[in-house]
Amino acid sequence: MFDIETITQTCRACPSQWEGRLADGRPIYIRFRHGELSIRIGDAGDGIEKAIDAPAWFEWEADNGLDGEISLDEVCRLSGLHMPGPSQCEGFANSDPRDARL
Repeated sequence: MFDIETITQTCRACPSQWEGRLADGRPIYIRFRHGELSIRIGDAGDGIEKAIDAPAWFEWEADNGLDGEISLDEVCRLSGLHMPGPSQCEGFANSDPRDARL
């Protein structure tokens, strides 16, 4: 299990995606589109671009291939990622803060 230190939702749906950093300093990129979830993790000290280009650490496919929206709660439940607290999360200014926390 990896602890998420910071996470920002960069797109709410089609795709749902987040960019952030793990507690050990590695960048993390989470994307869900067309029913496919992928989580990619770069090396400590790298920028988000390295995480985006990294091989998938975790992949999951929903039953509905047209789905493009998922909550961070669900991502964490499926993948085993852990977010110690909601105060480190950022999202869209008009989003419900409950969307970004466990």
